[in-house]
Amino acid sequence: APCAQPTDIGIKRDTASGDIRWTPDDAWDIRTEYSHMDRTGTQVGSNFSGTAVTSQFPKPVDDTTQNYGLNGEYAGTSPWGQRMVLKMGYTGSTYTENLGGDFFTIQSSNAAQPLGARQSVWPSNNMNGFNGTAAVDLPWKSRYAGTVSYTMMRQNDSFMPNSTSTPTALPYSSLNGAINTLLINNQLTTKITPELTSKLTYRYYDFQNNTP
Repeated sequence: APCAQPTDIGIKRDTASGDIRWTPDDAWDIRTEYSHMDRTGTQVGSNFSGTAVTSQFPKPVDDTTQNYGLNGEYAGTSPWGQRMVLKMGYTGSTYTENLGGDFFTIQSSNAAQPLGARQSVWPSNNMNGFNGTAAVDLPWKSRYAGTVSYTMMRQNDSFMPNSTSTPTALPYSSLNGAINTLLINNQLTTKITPELTSKLTYRYYDFQNNTP
């Protein structure tokens, strides 16, 4: 308790972003964007409950988030002379933890464990996603609309021992996290008569967790 002192809690965010749009003609629209955010400061990290009072430990914050993407759209005429809209895009995100793993070590009065326990920060990770969309007018008063999306998420920071003096052996060195998602959505609409319309849909979604 004599060592406990009040401290200010707050996070500063510095963000820079930009985007570029290119329209070579009326049918094409191409965009790219990028943003970069740095966070620094402190926040409440955890509570430590003792015999008398509960203490809060400040957690330093120092990380970087980058988001980026590229999208293209074509809105024109199909080879059979009807309206067609095609879109393709890429989206990515990278989160980088700049603190090197742990944010505090609890000092212990136990001679066998002089350095005590540690507390980790959020791990660095990244995501990459691809998507495509089509909306096409077809013969026989039909229209097709479809979407395909594929996303890859990765996280492979090393696991941190729970103590700096006598760490417990860990069964794995890191998460080796790998998750992929796939979405395919299709819809075909046909105007059979002025009063009757048929709609055929097919949707497929796969969540594949390859984390061992």
